[in-house]
Amino acid sequence: MSCLANEFKHVDFGDKRLNNRVEKVSESLGKNPTFSIPTACGGWNDTKAAYNLLSNPKVSSQEMFKSHLKEVIKRSENEDVLLCPQDTTELDYTTQKNNDTYEYLNRETRKGLYLHATLVVTPKRLCLGVMKMEIIKRPQLKSQMTKEERKEHSSLPLEKKESYRWIASYKNACELAAHLPDKKVISMGDRECDFYDFYTIAKESIEGGKPYADWIVRGTWDRETEAQDAKESTIMQEVKDEAVMATVEFMMPSREGKPARLVQQAIKLKKVKVKPPKSKELEGVEPTFITAVLTSEINKPDGCDPVEWLLLTSIDVSNPEGALNIVQWYLCRWDVEVYFKVLKSGCAIEKIQLKKAHQVENGLSIYMIIAWRILYLTMLGRDCPELPADAVFSDFEWKAVCMFTQKSKITNSPPRLNEMIFMIASLGGFLGRKSDADPGVKTMWIGLQRMHDMAAM
Repeated sequence: MSCLANEFKHVDFGDKRLNNRVEKVSESLGKNPTFSIPTACGGWNDTKAAYNLLSNPKVSSQEMFKSHLKEVIKRSENEDVLLCPQDTTELDYTTQKNNDTYEYLNRETRKGLYLHATLVVTPKRLCLGVMKMEIIKRPQLKSQMTKEERKEHSSLPLEKKESYRWIASYKNACELAAHLPDKKVISMGDRECDFYDFYTIAKESIEGGKPYADWIVRGTWDRETEAQDAKESTIMQEVKDEAVMATVEFMMPSREGKPARLVQQAIKLKKVKVKPPKSKELEGVEPTFITAVLTSEINKPDGCDPVEWLLLTSIDVSNPEGALNIVQWYLCRWDVEVYFKVLKSGCAIEKIQLKKAHQVENGLSIYMIIAWRILYLTMLGRDCPELPADAVFSDFEWKAVCMFTQKSKITNSPPRLNEMIFMIASLGGFLGRKSDADPGVKTMWIGLQRMHDMAAM
């Protein structure tokens, strides 16, 4: 059984035929993720079976992710720290004009949905799986709301607000910690996650006496604090007064047309007592202690904006090693952006045409696990380079790739996994020159499709 089918082997839709079918459909879609569903399935009968599977009311995304999570837990057994970065992306289906399944994006002329995903990643940036998926639809733009509608929206219970997705993801991280009580589980969010309700609920979990997840959030607001002398201050004011504890160096990925570059940062930190917003204070909400980590760029190149982050965390940090860990762990949050790139470009998820909400949810679930596998294989060769290739790939797959790339006869000795990854990437256009970095996800998803065609032949 291939790695991908393994992720669905625990599903129980109440019908063995459906259980078997989801494995077969995921295999077909996974071998050709950029193709349409009919093209990937390769025939009318298989295509009809795929659409029937996605439409079946017994089939659910919850059951598929429940099965996938069991495999994630298995892959986590040898890890000490598990990072759970979460983020939201938009899926644009504006071109599907006659499809009423989708709602507004940021403008009235754009239709689609928002997808919130939570990954499970090791500190070495090996993605072990997708822990959670949440679909968000906006039936109305905020700019179109009346004053009364805005007031009604702001008074909604927390569980019914869009922002609750960050808290729901954190609670899922706590559930993962309950499955793996000997591991350190850390939920991570970007600036949108910086709201006080998140800290209040996370504090309740941490102090509740049950297994819990710590958290790291990139700060947006310079909140008021209570300094030791009872004077009012802010997080930034308190942390900036501290001495530099450590320095860190990393490569900032290329984005928004700007090339990748080396970044050096100085790290300061302090545990601060953060006051709640005035509205929460009136409700009796107490201040909470948060460790604030401030990173400021050193020797910024001319013409570049300085890279400065305020990282807030529940983790007690008191030494340079701990401060470096916070920054290095937060850097792994970029894997969510890479994952979304794989999902949109490698799996062409915005080109999939599904007419019903239930179909969309089930289809997204399968493609999200397919996208995870592409990212997993890309990074696995770096994390476990000496592993034999047949631990991940079938005999047909690794032998076909070796024969084609090395122009050699069939061999019974599988190559090392890292060698196999480089050969697959070469099928996708990776040149493998001495100056080149490791293969990226784009060359991998193209190479994997070619590998499957070779193996089938």
